[in-house]
Amino acid sequence: MKPVRALIAASLAALALNAHAVDVPTDGSWVEFDFDAQGSSLYDLFSNDTAFTFTISQSSVLRIVDAGFSGDRFSITVSSLGTALTSAPIAQDISEDPVFDAATLWSDSRFSKGSWALGAGTYTVTGVAAASPFEGGFGYLSVTAVPEPESFAMLLAGLGLVGAIARRRTVRQA
Repeated sequence: MKPVRALIAASLAALALNAHAVDVPTDGSWVEFDFDAQGSSLYDLFSNDTAFTFTISQSSVLRIVDAGFSGDRFSITVSSLGTALTSAPIAQDISEDPVFDAATLWSDSRFSKGSWALGAGTYTVTGVAAASPFEGGFGYLSVTAVPEPESFAMLLAGLGLVGAIARRRTVRQA
């Protein structure tokens, strides 16, 4: 009976090692994730973790985009928000060049993408490859803070003040 308990304890310990998650920066930089085939979980290539976490102190936008060859689609679960699909992709022919630049991918309508507005809080993102014509691939996710309306108001007020001062100086010099 003792070997069975030891095996169970070892299994639980192995599961606990994979229980941590990938910390996602909230500065708008892109974090790569991989997946093995349709129906497989999205994971970090270096740690094999399937959860991506972050804490934000203000409103932000989570963005996820397919990469490489288009045609992949993801089912994304964001803690406390539920599950949603990224946009329907246009399958790319394998003879076309793959795309690896996240900014280019975000603006290319062939690639599946999704964005979600988030309030302040701590979030965990997980996902599954809902479609994958090439049986595996990768994508990117990003969290970007959205400036608060008060910040925009202060910026506009400051620009107006600078403009008024500049205009006053040109009137005096004339």
